[in-house]
Amino acid sequence: MTPITNVMQKVIIFERNIKLSKVSTHMHLQVVPIDKEVPDEECYNVFENDARNVLGDQIEVRRFAPEVDLQSAIIEAGFAESQYLLAEMPDGGKIIHEIPEHFIKQTLAMGRRPCSVLLNAPEREDWRSCALSVDEEKKLTASFKTNFKPLDFTN
Repeated sequence: MTPITNVMQKVIIFERNIKLSKVSTHMHLQVVPIDKEVPDEECYNVFENDARNVLGDQIEVRRFAPEVDLQSAIIEAGFAESQYLLAEMPDGGKIIHEIPEHFIKQTLAMGRRPCSVLLNAPEREDWRSCALSVDEEKKLTASFKTNFKPLDFTN
């Protein structure tokens, strides 16, 4: 990887929010670089199709415009107290759908699976296949720091 000008210029950010108990929630955000040539509409379609393939055609997948903030999208969709997958697309729009309780085990790869399709890297669907050695992680970290130094406002 060379300086920041050659870095993929689009990202998808997704959040999978799963209730583990009445008082515990597992939530994580992932930021995935997407090739700048991938059309934004394709990103939406791949996420929507994945939701319907896993959860069934009856699942309601909602889209929100870029100007709608994430919290508002969650509340407006009625998922503030629900399990859901929310993805922010490269154009800033959002897509959100509920994850029904009985689908929790089937949804562990939700978010990763459509990103692996968009990256044309099906092996990346399972996070375990993405593990690197300690040396590889150190090299990747050093490369990341070098490439993104122009954006580091702390120095």
